Amino acid sequence: MSAHLHRLSRLLFERHLIWLLLAVLVLFGVNIRGFATTQNLLNVMWAAAPLGCMVLGLFLVLLGSIGIVAAAVSPNIKLKDRS
Repeated sequence: MSAHLHRLSRLLFERHLIWLLLAVLVLFGVNIRGFATTQNLLNVMWAAAPLGCMVLGLFLVLLGSIGIVAAAVSPNIKLKDRS
């Protein structure tokens, strides 16, 4: 039984850690008064909004630079002529 439990815990921590952390967060959210309120969720979203905007901007910059690099390296990909 101990070997089976060890294998199960190893599987949880190696491959499914995000689900385990999400379950712990949900359990805390249900048990702590004021945590899962609309006001708290709005506060979290307001605090995370600037970071989300920066991540979206960097994603678009990297996406554009990958296209330019691919067009420069590959002779089959042509950039649009803007003349």
